[in-house]
Amino acid sequence: MRFLCLFMACLSLSWVGHALSPSSFFSTTDKSRLQGVFESALKAGMAEKEDFPLAVLGLTLLGQTVADAKGVCQKMQTAFTGNSLNRLYLISQAGQDLKCGLKAAADVSQTLKSALTSSDSSVANLFYASLTLKALGEKLDAAALVSALQAGLKKDDSVANIGFAFQVASVLEGKAAQALFDRVEDVVVQADEIDGKMLQFEGGVSTTNIILSGIYKMADKFGKAPGISKMQASKFANYFLSRKSVQTCKGGYHLVDALTTLSRNKYHIPVAITLGEQSTVVSETSPKVQVRISNVMGQTLGAMSVKVDSAMRQTDGHTILSKTKMAAVSGQEGVFEVDMMSAKPGRGFYELTVTATPNKADARLAGNEGAVLLVKALGSVEVTQAEIGIVDADQGTAAKLNPVAHPSKSAKVLEADHHHKVVFKFALTDKVSKEKIRAHQVFVRLAHVQTKAEIIFVAEPDSKSVYKFDLDVKSKAKEFGGKSGKYEIQLIVGDAVISNPILWSVADINLKFQEVDGGTEERSAPLTGPKPEITHLFRQPEARPPSAVSNLFTILCLLPFLVMLGLWMKLGVNISAFPFSLSALGFHLGLGSIFGLYYYFWLQLNMFTTVKYLFMVGVVTFLCGNAMLVKIAKDRKH
Repeated sequence: MRFLCLFMACLSLSWVGHALSPSSFFSTTDKSRLQGVFESALKAGMAEKEDFPLAVLGLTLLGQTVADAKGVCQKMQTAFTGNSLNRLYLISQAGQDLKCGLKAAADVSQTLKSALTSSDSSVANLFYASLTLKALGEKLDAAALVSALQAGLKKDDSVANIGFAFQVASVLEGKAAQALFDRVEDVVVQADEIDGKMLQFEGGVSTTNIILSGIYKMADKFGKAPGISKMQASKFANYFLSRKSVQTCKGGYHLVDALTTLSRNKYHIPVAITLGEQSTVVSETSPKVQVRISNVMGQTLGAMSVKVDSAMRQTDGHTILSKTKMAAVSGQEGVFEVDMMSAKPGRGFYELTVTATPNKADARLAGNEGAVLLVKALGSVEVTQAEIGIVDADQGTAAKLNPVAHPSKSAKVLEADHHHKVVFKFALTDKVSKEKIRAHQVFVRLAHVQTKAEIIFVAEPDSKSVYKFDLDVKSKAKEFGGKSGKYEIQLIVGDAVISNPILWSVADINLKFQEVDGGTEERSAPLTGPKPEITHLFRQPEARPPSAVSNLFTILCLLPFLVMLGLWMKLGVNISAFPFSLSALGFHLGLGSIFGLYYYFWLQLNMFTTVKYLFMVGVVTFLCGNAMLVKIAKDRKH
């Protein structure tokens, strides 16, 4: 039990040691894209649509000037009519931002006030009406409004309604809405967690923003810390940043509003610690890792001291940097760098744990300690110990091979036939550490010099990381299509963490194959070329029997019917007794139709069509036959 408790404690500390920093920020590119979305909505000029005022609000948050502000105000004043509380609210907020001085007509004012006094008003309507009246300069009855909100929440206390209530509480005077602020912690625990990295409320970006911004506004109003931890603030920031590709005015406005709230409040400022655009990979030509420190809107946070707590290779846990201070980059505020290649890292992926400490203490910062960044270190490799030669296929002793130096090509043209084997040995060595390594992709390619036909083999390393390619000419003849001639031997080496992939022409070789099954059919030219066209061969129709057989079969099929007619004539069938009633005619016609249907099924109809018609004809035949039998039975009684 003690061991279990100790294990859980260590696990908790490990999570604490790796802060959940935002993995990105709202970049200049993101701002330009959303600005284009907002400006397009304004150019459309449809002020009665919600996108129009939302575009004004979005541009204002981005710090952009609204073109032709006077004309925009006139359009919104014209659209400031009707009884749609949502539209009236959005126009009033946009008008307030542009200082349009909107005036409400008598019917609009009555609609808004009725929404506040009606006992049937929803929390959403109370929110729209109260904030619209507030924007118009009307004074709100705080006590009555809080009472109406609490009554509405008793009917429907969804997180969306609670968010609306928080927004209303943040603009009311006095302490009447204190009870709503006390519900913050209960609401925050209802947020959905995604992958342990993000928090959101049901309803998406807009609902999550309404709740979150309402919490921070109430915290400012009542002078109390919001019931949100630094970790939760970082998770909310991660959620909004994951949605920064929104394409609508509504989503764009709520996204920018939320990120602005998380960048300017008095309680939590999530810190985005991100890699520079060219710093995800380091190599000999690009040895430095650059890190950017900012808030989620991409704004700098003042003077910082940044250090790399550790740089650990993922594969084996090898640490190359520890407690290393990063230097500020001249001319780029908030950007810091460290020369990672000076520590001579081996090839691989490294986790950099970074901590940013402000020179002037700021308790609001969240996620600035232990941020983990992934950097790929590339290494140069060289081919060493390369040997190539021809040996007898049945040779049991170790072969004597000729050395060949990379990147030179062997001057000697090799000769081999079906009695020989081609042996090629080599090692891949890290240029810095001089250690033998294994690459992810190592191939030996043989290409016919004239036809360019090629065949590729995989080279496998042994326990000492020495690669060996062994080609038995006789056993591989079929793979070459028996095509003798001059081939070029090439070595291909590639890996995600190798900075200098290798394509080395090692030597030329004359191969002489025996005849193989299939003749000397040439292999297709390079594997990447077009393939031969596939020609479909459909099944040939089966031959029909001779006409004599067909005629005989037809006569045999008709013979029972002919026998029946002959027996009727011999016995003397009483045709005059045939009942010429509607049911009798229907039955016999139906029966004949069924036999005719079977005939057509044999000739051309499929099973499904036959069953469909058989069902219709069979129902009529059954009903007529039943009626006919009943009539015959009655006639016999009389």
